[in-house]
Amino acid sequence: MLWLLAAGCEEEQDIVLLIFKKYKSNMYRMAFGILKNHSDAEDAVSETMLKIARHASKFRGKTDDETAALVSTYTKNTAKSLYKKRMREKEHVVSDGDIDPERTADENADIEMKIIRGECEAHLFAAFMRLPEHYRHLLELREMHMLSYKEIAEVLNISVDAVDARLRRARERFAEEIKKEGVTPE
Repeated sequence: MLWLLAAGCEEEQDIVLLIFKKYKSNMYRMAFGILKNHSDAEDAVSETMLKIARHASKFRGKTDDETAALVSTYTKNTAKSLYKKRMREKEHVVSDGDIDPERTADENADIEMKIIRGECEAHLFAAFMRLPEHYRHLLELREMHMLSYKEIAEVLNISVDAVDARLRRARERFAEEIKKEGVTPE
């Protein structure tokens, strides 16, 4: 966590540490969605945290939604830059030393698709972070942790019918937030 040293005062270090604790898994998922490589995703999170630490004052006084949106933007842009850098490093060369134009075109198309996918994930993350905490928690239990309705009912100490109704409302609200982001299903 050397990036923490890039934050100025102790208050900014506290802000950066809080951001890391709260958003690290979402940052990793977003970076991995773009980079498709664990090591590169970890590098992207570290680089993102360094940028956040350098600009910690921008996060002072922000709401959770504003912070989530900023973290999402920083992460997406850092992962995209890292992906482009990695692709330049891996440029394929044919045996006579010329660049293989077919392979380069394929790589460019792949880059564009990953960037589009990453941007879509960034919008979904922003929409998810705008949900009330209780809806996010329900969706995390069901969709990320893959708990059954019965297991969720036990965790939250509510009935299975209540889980069903609350998840329905959470999904409806999430769909509304996604529309606000301008994300449309393919």
